[in-house]
Amino acid sequence: MIRQSKATKRNFLTGEAIEIIKEKSLKGVRGVHTIELFDALTGKLVERVESENFISKVMEELQRQAALFAFLTDSMSREYIQYNGP
Repeated sequence: MIRQSKATKRNFLTGEAIEIIKEKSLKGVRGVHTIELFDALTGKLVERVESENFISKVMEELQRQAALFAFLTDSMSREYIQYNGP
């Protein structure tokens, strides 16, 4: 299944703002990233880009394995196996 996601780009010097609609999959772990560009001399914000990103299948699997490892090591550190919740 496909859904729509909006990315925005704003230029603070010219006032230009661009919105781009992208098609994304419903599956996968998602997040949002922001990139800001500053003028080195004045320190003023020049441009900001905000868009949705995703966590790749490899990172998703590593996160799952880390959670499982944490669960198992926490459970085995006691004399009996006990689930302590998420």
